[in-house]
Amino acid sequence: MAKGIDVSSHQGIINWEKVKGQIDFAILRCGFGIDKEEYDDKYFKRNADECTRLGIPFGVYLYTYAENTSHASSDADHVLRLIKNYKLEYPIFYDIEDKVQANLSSNILGDIAETFCEKIEQAGYFVGVYASKSWFTSKLTDSRFARYNKWVAQYNTTCTYGEAGKDYGMWQYASDGTVNGINGRVDMNISYIDYPTIIRNAGLNHLDNAPVVVETDQILHVGSKVVFNGVFKVDEARKPDSTYPNGCIGCYATCYGKPVGQNDYIPCGPIAKCDVNGNNVDYNATLRAGDYWKSDKQFTVIKVTKPYGNYKNGIATLSADGVEFRCDCGPLYEVSDS
Repeated sequence: MAKGIDVSSHQGIINWEKVKGQIDFAILRCGFGIDKEEYDDKYFKRNADECTRLGIPFGVYLYTYAENTSHASSDADHVLRLIKNYKLEYPIFYDIEDKVQANLSSNILGDIAETFCEKIEQAGYFVGVYASKSWFTSKLTDSRFARYNKWVAQYNTTCTYGEAGKDYGMWQYASDGTVNGINGRVDMNISYIDYPTIIRNAGLNHLDNAPVVVETDQILHVGSKVVFNGVFKVDEARKPDSTYPNGCIGCYATCYGKPVGQNDYIPCGPIAKCDVNGNNVDYNATLRAGDYWKSDKQFTVIKVTKPYGNYKNGIATLSADGVEFRCDCGPLYEVSDS
């Protein structure tokens, strides 16, 4: 569990040297609205430069006024323009809460979020959505919001939006905090997920020394030894049956926004239930939708296709413990050749 703040131009000029010893991370507003320089947060560059200089881990958020997918796409361009020279150890969050969006349908809000988030993910970044508990429970209810990490605002002694670290990764618990080095009030947050480790291990956010996803048309081939390097979330699961005695996870599961298992079911035997940080591993557990999983096992590639259509890395047939299954190659990392 890490403690942090989120700031914008409203906090003015911050003395980050004083702030550093009081927080574990910061989320900086980079801007608001579509990709125009006039909508950049006027203190973002200074705040990002200071956090970089002082070694304060940070992520960013963009406040959106988007009412359609065209604006959402421009919102994403806005973020990508501003962060390209920085190393973000925390996610990029999309702040959806403006009054112009209050009467939009949940489906349109889902379209807006999906457009922004997919563009950020395609650029290689970890993305999430910020909103109040009220918005998450009454407006951001489209099923697509389940794919994205959530930062929930609820000014209370506890956050009552589900389970910390599972249903949401970060909680904004106060807007009236005080931190030496900041004049006036500041938002206070708790992170229940080890974002820096997850992001680095997933090869996201263009961090130095981060692992790189293997492209199957370049390296992966029959005989390769591969691993699932990451913690994955189950979007669909099937109960145990004669084919899958331990159950299986279904045709769509995600790891940091990357698809895995879109083509066939993945049996629960070679993969293990765990918590969002990859701890409390149980290879005997039956996985259910919403659970997290990982695998410490090595798999052998016994068949692989070339990239095509939505499968930009191809599809591999894997074997381990006498079990064979197919999955998208995107989240696979090669550890050795045969």
